[in-house]
Amino acid sequence: MSRKQGFTLLELVVVVLILGILAAVAAPKILSNTSDAGDSGISQTLATVRDAIELYRVQTGTGYPQGTSAQVQTKLDDYLRGTTFPRVDVGGVNNNGDLLIDNDTVPTVNTGGGQGWVYSPSSGEIKINSNAELASQPGSGIRYSDL
Repeated sequence: MSRKQGFTLLELVVVVLILGILAAVAAPKILSNTSDAGDSGISQTLATVRDAIELYRVQTGTGYPQGTSAQVQTKLDDYLRGTTFPRVDVGGVNNNGDLLIDNDTVPTVNTGGGQGWVYSPSSGEIKINSNAELASQPGSGIRYSDL
């Protein structure tokens, strides 16, 4: 008498249950890593923009980029590895690459205008124009504008 090879229904159910348990344990870890990745990405983008501002100042010898929002962005394009001015993709409010010019030495976050960045041409300081808390550290009091 020949016996057919294969899995029984009980064996398949056990495997599906084990996979379901593993998925239930892993899903929260994967979802929290998404917010960590977003915050790390915007921190890196901010560091790149700050480096571009400093590089512009040093290479041109004319100080920090001046002018309108569009003029400052155009001046920095060559220092951002040939890419256009980056977008702000975190903070929930200002998901764009617009630049708010603030002539104070320390730029003030003003989320009402919808710009993603706030920049002071007098000091060269740039911030994310969002008062939202970091997605990766809710309740910490650390805001995107603090980065």
